[in-house]
Amino acid sequence: MEADRMFVYNLLSVYPQLSRLALQLTANHDDARDLLQDTFLRMLSNKDKFVEPRNFKGWAMTVMRNIFINDYHRSSRVIVSTDAVSGASLTDATGDRHEPVTPYDVMSRNEILDIVGRLPQALRGTFGLYLSGYAYQEIARRQGIPVGTVKSRIFSAKSWLRKHLADFT
Repeated sequence: MEADRMFVYNLLSVYPQLSRLALQLTANHDDARDLLQDTFLRMLSNKDKFVEPRNFKGWAMTVMRNIFINDYHRSSRVIVSTDAVSGASLTDATGDRHEPVTPYDVMSRNEILDIVGRLPQALRGTFGLYLSGYAYQEIARRQGIPVGTVKSRIFSAKSWLRKHLADFT
């Protein structure tokens, strides 16, 4: 009983960080709430898999990221069809219509991942932790560098990606 109470306490203590991560991942308040709810449900149904000395916040964020990635892959399976009257549109396997095709829809995911993979190594580790939802102080502690260096590397990574992904905007 005490372990259940502690699990719920830990879950509620990471709520603000999970909420921010969900909003970063989805860029939509409604989708973020759905993702947060799915994460809590998954964690509560798998609480027996949590081993006590493990980093609870890291585990929670990993669960959320995995749910988001799986949902993204599931939703990205669409078929592109062209309608002679209205132009191109997206159609899923059931034939339901979605928004019109934009340049974002036809970007090669592999091209984008290739560019992201070319991010300089010094920036990649810090930026990866930042995207995972870690605070500046946590990143600095994990990498053994000052907080100012963390902020500088994150800014540099964003600038580098903005420059190299300019063709995709």
